Amino acid sequence: MNNKAQMQKVGVFILVFVGIIVSLALFEGSLTSIGTATNTNTVTNALITFPNTATSPYVLSGQAVSSVVVTNRTGGEVVSSGNYTIENYDLSASGTLQATISNLTGQYAGTPVNISYVYEPLGYAKDSSSRTMITLIVIFSSLAVAVYVLSQMLDVDLMAMIKR
Repeated sequence: MNNKAQMQKVGVFILVFVGIIVSLALFEGSLTSIGTATNTNTVTNALITFPNTATSPYVLSGQAVSSVVVTNRTGGEVVSSGNYTIENYDLSASGTLQATISNLTGQYAGTPVNISYVYEPLGYAKDSSSRTMITLIVIFSSLAVAVYVLSQMLDVDLMAMIKR
């Protein structure tokens, strides 16, 4: 085999290697924010002091909550949802979205309670179609990298060189 053909194969091999490294660096940077945008989190039995009034809400984790269960820590009974209100996507003083719980009746004011809920982290994509598109972008980007690598390897028969 001539020297020029071998150099071409080595050049393609280096090009493919650099392409893979760059792709992995881009994936690593984007996958962390993709997890935040597509996954909800759960808080189980967090101990809080129930707010005193409706005007002094307690700030919960995330920008919106669902499946809220509040239990009186001392008595063990479930606090009825008529005793509190949940405010989702509330704008804080610093300009970020937050979820809050307020006391409507004053019955459990200052009482230690356990609260469990599912919350959307900041940056969560609310639309299911948005979450689907985010996932599809990752899948097709991965496929594009695979096609790039395979096309380069098959183009110069790099597989034969690796087998040696």
